[in-house]
Amino acid sequence: MVLLSLLLFLTQSVVKVPPSQWTAISLRILQNSATVQLSFNVQNGGSNLQAMILTGDEAERFHRGRSVRPIFSSGFKGSGEYRIVIPDAGDYVLLLDNRLEGRFPTEVALKFDVTYPADLSVRTVPPERRRATVALSLLFFGAVVVFSAVKFLRN
Repeated sequence: MVLLSLLLFLTQSVVKVPPSQWTAISLRILQNSATVQLSFNVQNGGSNLQAMILTGDEAERFHRGRSVRPIFSSGFKGSGEYRIVIPDAGDYVLLLDNRLEGRFPTEVALKFDVTYPADLSVRTVPPERRRATVALSLLFFGAVVVFSAVKFLRN
């Protein structure tokens, strides 16, 4: 029960971002091609905030003040809802940047959910069904050709 409430807290909560600073939240993606549903809404403090998803290395570059190549960046906005596909499993960082509106601490209602693709198994159609599909397709095509020819020759 404690784990479930902790998970709920991490996926839907209010986060405080100090003035002229940023807050980083660790994300662990367990499978390739995971989808992150992210929404945020600035409730108190500054009016705009930037949300970014970075790899661990890019987050370290950001911390050092260097340019970064985020997987996702919302731009500075007061709210937003996004759907981001993370291509590779690994450790990522959700970064909430309050450096543009840096006079006040900002409270952000944050919600994110990670979903993974379902296991898909490739199956082939049995030979009898393939033959029936081809035969019915040819029969339908032949009927369309005969119908068109009759209509064309009458005119």
